[in-house]
Amino acid sequence: MAERIESWPDAAIRRYVLYSAAAVASVPAGIAYAVLATRQLERWWTVLLTLLAGVICAHFGWQFAERRTHPLSHEDGALTPIPEPPAPWSPRMRKPHPKPHL
Repeated sequence: MAERIESWPDAAIRRYVLYSAAAVASVPAGIAYAVLATRQLERWWTVLLTLLAGVICAHFGWQFAERRTHPLSHEDGALTPIPEPPAPWSPRMRKPHPKPHL
């Protein structure tokens, strides 16, 4: 019963990467629409086709980035924690100072 558990920074970074990949993948559809608009070929169906192409490209960009970022996580889904270094000293390790003789 292994569940995927991620800390919120890991999940936020991963989601940011996925959204960025989807945005970059949809850029060619925006460029295609810009070319159509500058050539006076802007119609309702060209808007729908380029919008659909942008959504499809964003979906495939998301899927590609999801497959590429999956191996970055640990076996149980979370990144390995940063080990805490041992303290250089402990109050129990102190030696009592001898009392001066008066």
